[in-house]
Amino acid sequence: MAVELNSSLDTLQWLVIAFSLAGVVVIAGGRFTDIYGKRRILIIGTMLFALSSLIAGFTNSVLLMIICRAFMGLGAALILPSSLAIVSSSFVGAQRSMALSIWICVIWLGQSIGPTQGGIYESIGGWRWIFWDNVPLSAIAVAIVLWSMKGYPEVKKEERIDYGGLITLTVTLLAAMFVLTKGNNYGWTSFVTISLIIAAIVFGIIFLIIECKHPEPLVELSLFAKRDLLGGNLVNLVCNFSFSAVLFFMALYLQSILLFSAFTTGLLLLPLTMSILIVTPIGGWLSHHFGLRWPTVIGMGLISFGLYIIMYANADTVYLNLLPGLIILGVGLGIMVTAITQASLDPAPKEQTGLASGIFKAGSMLGGTLGVAVSMSVFDYYGSIRLNALTGAKTTFTGLGGTADKVAAFVYGYKYAMGISMLFAILSIIIAIVLIRGVGARAKADH
Repeated sequence: MAVELNSSLDTLQWLVIAFSLAGVVVIAGGRFTDIYGKRRILIIGTMLFALSSLIAGFTNSVLLMIICRAFMGLGAALILPSSLAIVSSSFVGAQRSMALSIWICVIWLGQSIGPTQGGIYESIGGWRWIFWDNVPLSAIAVAIVLWSMKGYPEVKKEERIDYGGLITLTVTLLAAMFVLTKGNNYGWTSFVTISLIIAAIVFGIIFLIIECKHPEPLVELSLFAKRDLLGGNLVNLVCNFSFSAVLFFMALYLQSILLFSAFTTGLLLLPLTMSILIVTPIGGWLSHHFGLRWPTVIGMGLISFGLYIIMYANADTVYLNLLPGLIILGVGLGIMVTAITQASLDPAPKEQTGLASGIFKAGSMLGGTLGVAVSMSVFDYYGSIRLNALTGAKTTFTGLGGTADKVAAFVYGYKYAMGISMLFAILSIIIAIVLIRGVGARAKADH
């Protein structure tokens, strides 16, 4: 791709960044879902995603491709909360737990096969098919929605859009996401980084003031007074913090230290994501029959244990030594993910299911970005300390292997990066015990 578009790898990174930055409007997408209707927003988001993918597949301009990726992010920001809200509001009882489990499995399935699928397209048909295959899949999705939801009740609410809240929240999240994504590159004390941090704080405060005074706010702040919803979203954020850090550093470790190719690395990480797929329905059953708190606690406990196993990898570690830790991580996430989804959605009134879904997915995105940013900073800090100690001089730490000293520095930094992720996972256990009740609000009503 870099050669065909005559672009550097640094520029191509913006394909990922643009998608993530555009996705910050997912909370607004959830609110639009409540106002304009779940089915309508789902179809609009899917069509926007498909059209952007089609143009991205044909373009030879890296700038236009970055713009297309941003519009794909906007499409995803409409698809995720609307689809989750449809699933959450269409079922009750055990069927609802299972439906949420299936929705989660579909999301994880896409994430798990994405890297492998991309590698196959790259080697057989070219990278453009990574975008083009979204078009027929989106068309099929829209057709299914139109057919299966023909009689679905859609009522457009006569509400004013909170434009002040929308603008200030978007600026806040854009600034925060940009800092988390590029702060390590610019330097955490650089003018750009400090300015964006100040902007995020100032606009965040203005957003809170607007929401407290607006008669129809973009985000109903009183939702966070509900313990289950607050606990579920906090655990979701921390869970994505730890999981994103694991995916990022395991891929880096497998390629830089164990010298596997990118395609092989994708295959080697499949046990992690496949174990999530297998166990998630079981987690849904546990949530319905035993409540939301203990599946969350047990799941985060297993995630902490899995992180403890893989954090001690070194230059001589073989993949089979890492496999148990990866599977335990996946099992832990599979057990708890339905519980935290229900905890984050159940307390919200049905007319605010879209908003609650948007908040939940925003927490997933923010947690994932935060996890990579914080763990990368920890990795760089301790890796540099180790490399300087080994060489006896101030040496630039690139985060990649090579010489014996650089490999040792990588392993040292990796251990601390995984360690901070494990500490956050342990913290989430405490959050779950304190905030998440034994049985969700809607689960009680079902009984």
